[in-house]
Amino acid sequence: MQDWILPYPKILLALGGIGREVNAAMIAFHLAMETGGEVVGFHVQESNAVKAEAKHFFGDIINIASKFQVNFRIKSRISRGRVAHEIVKELKNGKYDVCICTARMKFLSKFFGSVTREIVRSAPCRVILVYNPDEYTVLPRKLSTIIIPQESEYLDRIALETISTIASSWVARNAKIIFVHVTEIPSTVPIDASIESPEIREEEFEFLREAGKQIISTGVNIIPKVVVSRDRAGGIGSFARNVNAELIVMGAERKHYTPRFLYKIFKGTHARFVESLADRLCCPAVFVFP
Repeated sequence: MQDWILPYPKILLALGGIGREVNAAMIAFHLAMETGGEVVGFHVQESNAVKAEAKHFFGDIINIASKFQVNFRIKSRISRGRVAHEIVKELKNGKYDVCICTARMKFLSKFFGSVTREIVRSAPCRVILVYNPDEYTVLPRKLSTIIIPQESEYLDRIALETISTIASSWVARNAKIIFVHVTEIPSTVPIDASIESPEIREEEFEFLREAGKQIISTGVNIIPKVVVSRDRAGGIGSFARNVNAELIVMGAERKHYTPRFLYKIFKGTHARFVESLADRLCCPAVFVFP
């Protein structure tokens, strides 16, 4: 059990009642199954009347929860236009350990606005965002291939701690966890020629050493993999397709997600990379904010 999540945690699953939220529910149920925690599906609605689509969706995820054999219930609150405020208030009053929600649109510059931005900024606990590409599939109950792109020692540890809990559940125990480092090659340099360069060999050696440190510190059995590509995000996206990855997991820092008017200025930031990656994803991705 990793130290970031307590035994029997209380997990808030933010729900709007739409089908794209099913993968966020799957992640919540994987965590709850392994830790014995409770999942509360929290739904903010404008009136007492629940839309037909939401009713149908809630029935579906209740059935999924029963298959995972986890403690799950749905809690509703009536509020007009204050969804993020109500979710953050519930997180604080209910003393939750984790908040899981769905990224509804294309990632940062277009999606990372009102509700999600406020949750990430103000939540008193760890936040897990689940992003689905435009054409996505529902996560299987038994995960087989998970990718963690290398970021930094701190962010990698966050991702590994999260996936170690998910992959410890019996439905994901045999999953391959691939730790991916992308070596970016300039367009002026032939890729085949660059592979044998001392600089590239040294970069690969440093990555393998870092992978070894992460295995020792987290206890997660990861498979290190070096991918050579012109573009980091494109390299990860292509590799994910080639290995039929079902899930990508990354650590993320709240301070990276700048206001929209500053976003376009910082073209090389972590936020820019994440959005570029989102455009190339073939499977759902999980972003973990400590």
